[in-house]
Amino acid sequence: MADTASEILVLGATGTVGSLVLHELLAKQHRVRAGSRSPHTLLGNAKHYPVDVKSGAGLPQALDGVTKLFLVTPDMDDQLEAEQRIVDQAIAAGVGHIVKLSAFRAEDEIYLLGRTHRQIERHIEASGLTWTFLRPSAFMQNFVTYYAPALLGERRLRLPCGDAPVSFIDARDIATIAAKALTDPAYANRSFEMFGPEPLSYADAVRVFSSRTGIECTYEPISDDAYCRLIEGPSQTYERIVDLFHCYSSGRASGEAFDMIAHAGRPLYTMNEFALAHREQFLAGRAS
Repeated sequence: MADTASEILVLGATGTVGSLVLHELLAKQHRVRAGSRSPHTLLGNAKHYPVDVKSGAGLPQALDGVTKLFLVTPDMDDQLEAEQRIVDQAIAAGVGHIVKLSAFRAEDEIYLLGRTHRQIERHIEASGLTWTFLRPSAFMQNFVTYYAPALLGERRLRLPCGDAPVSFIDARDIATIAAKALTDPAYANRSFEMFGPEPLSYADAVRVFSSRTGIECTYEPISDDAYCRLIEGPSQTYERIVDLFHCYSSGRASGEAFDMIAHAGRPLYTMNEFALAHREQFLAGRAS
C-alpha cells in the first residue's frame, strides 16, 4: 500500500533514470512531485515543479513539504557544489531521506567521477538524514541515447574503452530499486553496487544491437587522441569522460551482478532484452 503521508520529490524527472523512478512511484500511487527545468509529457500525472539544479532556482518551492528526495543531476563541471547545495536545502526544508544516484565503485575513489560522487555521499552521511546510495555501472540506455547516431550513420562505434568487459545495466532496474529505497525503511543507510547481469565488451554489446536490429555495426577501440579529434577537441567534460572510459578499459566497470530477484522478485534485464524492447527507439536514431 502507498504511503500517502509522504511527499516525494524526484529530481531529473525527465531524464533517463528520473523519469523511470517517477513512473514507478506513480504506478504504486505514491504522492510524488516532478522536478525538472521544463514540463514534459514524461511527467504523467505528477505535479511539475520547475527546478534548475545548476543554479538552485526553484528548489525551495519544490522541496517545501517534501519528506523524501530522489537526487540525480547531470554530469557537469559544478556537480559537487550543485548536489551539496541541494542536500543543504533539503535539510532546511525538513526532508528526512535522500536516495542518491551515485556511480559504480564510488567508495573506492579510483576515478574522477567516482571521487565526486563519494564527496557528495559523505556530505549526505554527515547531514543527519537517512540515505540510500545506488551505484550503477554503465547504462544500457547509452546505446540508444548517445551511440545510435554513430552506429546507424557510420555503422561503427568508436570509443577509447578498450576491449574489457563492462557489466551494463538497464536504467529500468535502477529505477525499480530507487522506488523501493524511497518507500521502504529497510533500505535506509545502505549503499548498493549495481552491476548488470553479464560482462560484455563494447564489441559484444554492439553485436547484440546488430542482431536485434538487422543492421550490421561494429565497435572500434581508439586512442584518447583519436577520441579528442572525433569530438572536435577537448571540452570541459573531456577529462572526466576519458577518465571514466579508462575505468571501463581497466575492467573495473564489471562486477558481481546485482541480486534483482532478492529485491524485486525478477531477474535483471539482459542486453538482449533491452535491445529488443528499445529496437524502435534505437532505429529512430537515424534521424538524430
